[in-house]
Amino acid sequence: MANKFNPSNLVKLDNPRRRALLPPEETLQKLGVIRSGTVLADVGCGSGYFTVPAALMTGPTGIVYAIDIAPEALAMVGERASEQGITNLVPLRSSEDTVPLPDQAVEGVLMVHVVHELADPSAYLREVNRILVPGGKVAVVEWSEQRGDWGPPESERVARNELAGMLSRANLYPEQIMDLNSDFYAIVANKEKKGSCV
Repeated sequence: MANKFNPSNLVKLDNPRRRALLPPEETLQKLGVIRSGTVLADVGCGSGYFTVPAALMTGPTGIVYAIDIAPEALAMVGERASEQGITNLVPLRSSEDTVPLPDQAVEGVLMVHVVHELADPSAYLREVNRILVPGGKVAVVEWSEQRGDWGPPESERVARNELAGMLSRANLYPEQIMDLNSDFYAIVANKEKKGSCV
């Protein structure tokens, strides 16, 4: 883990193959962490592939925080939001181990292809717990364990049972584990224990 994405490749995050496998609006609906009026943090927002659609879905009564360590990513997200007249998207630069939000600031957290890049995933997930309201949810999307013809090598991937364990140890209780397709899986976890699926 901890092999960081190169910001010079941001434009590659939005490509026809990814759109076919992870259509943003449909994927967000499947994950169930956003609705009209939701306050959401997209942690590791990258180019805004999910952030901008999330801001449109939550509407003017919600807020989407676009969080990334790369200033280039935040600039790109800000430009995309401006082009579409989106006013409820707030770019925030994070560090390697902290999220720049106060305690219990958001109802939902989205983390797409982030965990496998973290130096200390368990510590970062505790930080995610900190910013969630009671009953808040985190949706984590990661590469499937078996490498296909793209994505990181198997040695850098996070197995779903390993990720479920990390979430549980951070007091984020997995409610749903789903295959999004052959390349990606997702785990949705709740800050409150309501009948964990693991």
